[in-house]
This record gives sequence, C-alpha cells and structure tokens, in this order.
Amino acid sequence: MISSSISKLKLGLFDLGILYNNNSIETIQNTLEAAVMAEKLGYSRYWIGEHQTHDVAWRSSEIILTLLGGYTKKIRIGTAGVMLGYANPLLSAQNFKLLASLFPNRVDLGFAKGYSPNNDIHERLLDGRTFAPDLLLDKAVLVKSYLNELANEHLLSGYNTNMSPQMWVLGSSAKSMDFATENNLNFSLSLCHKDLDTNLINQIHNNEKYNATKFNILVGMICSDTEQKAQIIANEHSHKNLKLSYYGNPVGCFNFLKDMQEKYATNEIIICDLCKNSKDKFNSISLLASTMET
Repeated sequence: MISSSISKLKLGLFDLGILYNNNSIETIQNTLEAAVMAEKLGYSRYWIGEHQTHDVAWRSSEIILTLLGGYTKKIRIGTAGVMLGYANPLLSAQNFKLLASLFPNRVDLGFAKGYSPNNDIHERLLDGRTFAPDLLLDKAVLVKSYLNELANEHLLSGYNTNMSPQMWVLGSSAKSMDFATENNLNFSLSLCHKDLDTNLINQIHNNEKYNATKFNILVGMICSDTEQKAQIIANEHSHKNLKLSYYGNPVGCFNFLKDMQEKYATNEIIICDLCKNSKDKFNSISLLASTMET
C-alpha cells in the first residue's frame, strides 16, 4: 500500500486552456506563465487537456507541449489526454517520441475517451471512419507497441530510441483502471469529470494489482487567502463539465489534500485550478504550493 504521509505528497497542475474572458493567445500566454511558476514552486507535473470545443484555446496538445517544454527546464509536461478516438496511433507515437527526444525524461502521454459535442466537427475529424469510445483502448495498446517494441523501431527512425514518454490513462471508472493495470500503463483517476463508481475506492485499497500501478488523482480546486474570498471565486465557477471538489483558504486546502491522499492511497494529486481570473489563478497556484511547505 502506498504511504499516506502528507510529507511525501506531490502536487501537479492540469490546465484545460479554457477561454473565460481572454482570447486564445492570451490564454496560452497565461498557460506558459503558469507552467513557469509551477516549476519554480516545485510542482511535479503540468498537464494540459485536449478538447474539440469552442471554449478552449487550443485543439492540438502537441503544439502547446512544445511551447511548454521550451519555456521550462525540469517539470514534467504532458496531456490528459489525447483524444485517441480521432487520432492516428502511429502519428501520436511519432509526435510524442519526438517530444520525449526534445525534452528527455519530462514528457507524459495521457489518453482520454473524449469526443467533440459538435456533430459537424465530430464528423469532419472522423473523415468517414467509425467512432466508438472503446476504440481508445485498442489504439492505446497500438501506441504503446509502436513506442516500446524493438520490431517497430523503423516506424520511429530518426528519434532518440532511448527516450519515450510515460503513458497514462485518464479515467473515472474501474474499467479504465483495469485497462491501465492490465497494460502496465499509469492511471490518473479524475474526480473532475463525473461521479465515481462507488466500488472503486475499495478496489484501490484492497486489490494488490492497483498498488503496482503508478497512480494519481485529479481534483478541481480553488485556493485563496481567506475562505470568504475563495467562496466568491467559487461562485463564479461556471464550467459545466468540470466539478469543483474543494475551495477554501490554505489551511482548509491542506487538510482537504491530506484527506484525499489518505482516502485514495496516492502520493500525487493533480489539481485543476478552476479560477476564472488569471490573477486569482496565479495566487491560488502559489498558495496551494505553500501548503506543502507546512
């Protein structure tokens, strides 16, 4: 069982690039600034989302990851996750092999089952192909084989064969976690996207195969100087597809993170900061980092 000592807890960040009151370029600039700040504050990872909706600043996560890698030096960067239902597995493997070569030991390749709610975009991305959420699983196995099997080295010729991304599955069900474990992939349990399978917590604690999986959880949070300020910011939270797990002052956030670490038996929590205003977001990121220093 993973130790639940709060002193060993690592914090990462998840950024969807949501367009609140900014345009795409401003939002991307804020993302780059937040990643640089996160690195200085000791965060473990900076993950970005990939969506095909009108309210986000980017569609291609690989382009933004290249910028993030160039602006930072050591923090891990990655996706949570690539929408493999639309992607070509070989092209994804090639792109992330190149990223891993450019930024050694820093790149995470996460997969997700997402799809575009816009039917026109959905159909154009498929370009006549069949779409099924479970195809993600087959495609993820293909990507892993392209990245890791010596027999496929010719498919990725020219890249650093010693460098590959860490591979993650982002999900909220026992089925997703089973898949990650069976295929020796890391698993990030999202508490942001939908209610969990009620049996999942017991499975995490009681089944030995889950302990062998590299595992973290993803939570939606807002931290401010006082609980009153945090509540005001939380009242502005409006993204219908993201759940706010907790808001409060640094002491309250510290206690929440400790409880979550113990509840889910993990040593890493990825925070989706849900502040709409960039000033509030940067303050929240800084305050959350300070809680780990107490």
